[in-house]
Amino acid sequence: MYRNEWDAAVARASALEQQLRDAQSGQQADAATIANLTQQLQQANAELARLRGQGGYGYPPPPPAYGYGGYPGGYGGAFPVPARGGTILVFGILSLVVCSILGPIAWSMGNEELRRIERGEVDPSTRGNVTAGRICGMIASILMIISLGLILFVFVLAAGASH
Repeated sequence: MYRNEWDAAVARASALEQQLRDAQSGQQADAATIANLTQQLQQANAELARLRGQGGYGYPPPPPAYGYGGYPGGYGGAFPVPARGGTILVFGILSLVVCSILGPIAWSMGNEELRRIERGEVDPSTRGNVTAGRICGMIASILMIISLGLILFVFVLAAGASH
């Protein structure tokens, strides 16, 4: 559900803060409920402090540098969504060489992946592969549309010539 203990603790503390605000702003503020939520929030903040390695509730520890994620060799851990740059590049190249129907797929996947990179969900070092695959997908899509137009034109000419 959560990537790590830190995210789970932050989510729990945020939910408790919201519940406490709701309980305090309610018409019938129940003192026992507020005291219980305050105690749970203090425990959640203590857990965050333990995970952070220092006293107080604040910002999470800085993320690791790019390429030094949770696994040796720099794979994963730093971003919530796995990068698809290699897949998009392969689809783009295959759409030019083998099967042009992969062109629109590479194009749309590339657009979505660039949005994810801009939002910070995916490693930005994959932008080059994503852009190259997206452009190959665009070229293949345009060539496919032109080819289908030419085939349709030939069929119309053949149908007109048969009358």
